[in-house]
Amino acid sequence: MNSLAGQARTRGRAALRCGHLLTEVPHCYLPDGHRALLAQQMLNQIITRDLANMGLYAERPQNAITALGDFKALACRVINRATRQHLTGVLPDDLVELGAHLLPAELPRDAQTPSRDGGKAPSRSAVTAVSLTAAAELLAQPDVHAAGEAMRWLISIYYPTKPPSPAHVRPWGEGCSPVLNAVIIKALQPTMQRGSVLRYRTGSSLPGTSMHVTAAAGRAKRLPGLMWGRWALRMLPPKGFNVRTVQVALPCLVLQIGNTLTHPRAAKILGDASTQESNFRVLHALQNNPRWPDTQRALLRLADHLDHTPPPIDYQRRRELNYSDVLPEEDWHRFCHAAQAAVGQGPRYLVTRCYLIERISAMPVGLAPELRSQLSGFPATLTPQFVAELEATAHAFLTRCGISEPTVWEPPVKLFDGLALPGFDPAAVQARDIHELMRKQGLTAAQTADRLGTSSHVIHHILERVPLAQNLYQARLAGTKREELKRRLPRVVLAQLGRRYSEAEIARRFSVSNHMVAALRKEYGLPAPPRGNRAVLATDP
Repeated sequence: MNSLAGQARTRGRAALRCGHLLTEVPHCYLPDGHRALLAQQMLNQIITRDLANMGLYAERPQNAITALGDFKALACRVINRATRQHLTGVLPDDLVELGAHLLPAELPRDAQTPSRDGGKAPSRSAVTAVSLTAAAELLAQPDVHAAGEAMRWLISIYYPTKPPSPAHVRPWGEGCSPVLNAVIIKALQPTMQRGSVLRYRTGSSLPGTSMHVTAAAGRAKRLPGLMWGRWALRMLPPKGFNVRTVQVALPCLVLQIGNTLTHPRAAKILGDASTQESNFRVLHALQNNPRWPDTQRALLRLADHLDHTPPPIDYQRRRELNYSDVLPEEDWHRFCHAAQAAVGQGPRYLVTRCYLIERISAMPVGLAPELRSQLSGFPATLTPQFVAELEATAHAFLTRCGISEPTVWEPPVKLFDGLALPGFDPAAVQARDIHELMRKQGLTAAQTADRLGTSSHVIHHILERVPLAQNLYQARLAGTKREELKRRLPRVVLAQLGRRYSEAEIARRFSVSNHMVAALRKEYGLPAPPRGNRAVLATDP
C-alpha cells in the first residue's frame, strides 16, 4: 500500500509540474473556448481546491494528488505512443498542428517504446498541452461509460492487432484512482470474454473486481444452488432453454460478479450443481438478447443486495445437511392422511420426497428423465392441504437440525423495478384466472399457459404458491369425501333415511355417488333397502 501511495504521489507531483507548464503555452495558440484552455481550467481547479470533483470525479471525488496522478498516467501514454494521425480527430486540428513538429508521423518499428513513468515533465509546453488536453478529454467525460468509449483509441495504439485482456492493461492503473481503473475496464468491454463482462461488472457505475476471491464464499452462503423461481423466469431466454437449466446456471454467474473466481471453482463452491458448458450457454443466450443491458443490471443489483442485506437462509448450510430422514417411506401414509391426499401408486412418493428435498435444500436432486418430467409438473397436483403438510414436514426437519429459518425465501421484487428482462413476469398472470381455466374448464397447465399467453413454467410457479383446490376425483381417492359424508350421515341418520328413500335419492341429495352411500351403509352394518319406488327427498335433513 505504501508503494502504491508513493507512486500516486510521484505521478501527482509530475502532473502538477505538467499543469504548471500548460499555463506557459502561449495563448495566441489557444483561442478562447479552446479545449486546451478547458484542460488548463480543470487542472487549475484541482490544484486550487486540492480536490477533483468535476467530470468523472463528480460522483466519486478524489484528492488532488490522486487526480493529478490520473492526468499524468494518461498524458504519458499519449506522449509515448500517439502520433499525429492518432490525435487527428481526437483533438482540435490547430492544437495538433501546434505540436505536430514534435510528434512522430507514425509509430516506431520497435513496439516496446520506453515509457515515461518517471517524474519528469515534457520539456516543451506544446507537447504538454497536447498530452494533458488528451487526458482531460477523457477525465472530463460525464461518466465512466462515456470515458471508456473515449479511451478505446488510446488502447488500440498499444494493442493494434490483438485486443488486450484486463490483466494485460492492469499496469496502466497502478497507483491511479479507482475511477480511472474503472474507465480502463469499461474501455475493454467490447473485446472481453463473455464471463469477464460480469466478473468486471462492466454494467455498473464503477467497473472492476472489488471482491477478493476469498470473500466470495460469503456471497455463496447467500446463494442457492437452484436460482429462485421468479428470478429464473424473469431471466429465461426466449427459446431453447428449460427453466431448470437457467436455475442451475444463474447462481454460478452471480457468484462470479466482481471477483476473479473461475467457473469450475464457482460451481464447486455451490455444490457442483452446474457445468461450465451450460453456464456459458445460458450467458451466451442472455448476452445475445437485446435486453442484455437490463439483464446485467438485474444481476448486479442482486449481487449488491445479497452483499449488503444477508438473506434469512444460510444456503451453504442447507447444501451440507443430510436429507436421508426427510419424509421416510414409513411416514408416507401418515403424511397423506394429514394432507388429505391419496397414498397413490408408482413414483408419487419418490417425486414428493424429491420435491420436498429440493424445496428445503435449494439444490437439484438427480432423477431419471421420466421422474424429472413428473417433478416439473408436480405443482399442478398440489392442493392447499398438501402444501400445508409439505411446509409442516420441512419445518419439522429444520427444527430437528437446530435451524430456525424460513423454509424458502426470495429477494424483493423491487430489484426488477424499471428493467425490461427477456423472460416471463409471474406478476402478469392472476392465480384466479389459472384456477378458472384448470378447475372449471379442465385445461392442462400447458393449455392454460397458451390461453394466458405465458409459459407453463409460470403456471407451475404460481400454483406452488396458490395451489388448486382439491377436486372431487382427488377427494374421492383421498377418502376425504367419504369422511365428510360420515360426518353428515351418521349411522342413525342413514338408517332413518334408508327406510324412506332409495340410496340413489340419498346420494343425489348429498352430492355423492350411489356407490359411496352403499359403502357407508355396509360399513355401518345396515341392511340393504328393499327395491321399489321411494319418495323423493325434498330437503336436506
